[in-house]
Amino acid sequence: MLAKFGLLGTAGFVLVVLVVMILAGWLLATAVWLIRKQTRRWRRGTGSTNVHATTVEGSHDGPVLSGFTWRDEDP
Repeated sequence: MLAKFGLLGTAGFVLVVLVVMILAGWLLATAVWLIRKQTRRWRRGTGSTNVHATTVEGSHDGPVLSGFTWRDEDP
């Protein structure tokens, strides 16, 4: 490729590929963010179609460590 396009052509091609890959990553991240946002909205029942929305008592976004306490001694 270097022999066909030269040094500047190859460097330009590499930069274009890099920019396209960065844009593809941003688009993928945006799509995942929108899907997760819509899923949370659908689960909470605040969306426009809340027919199938279910509410779980005590629902949250993070992990739960119910009953977990730190202990200094070994059991």
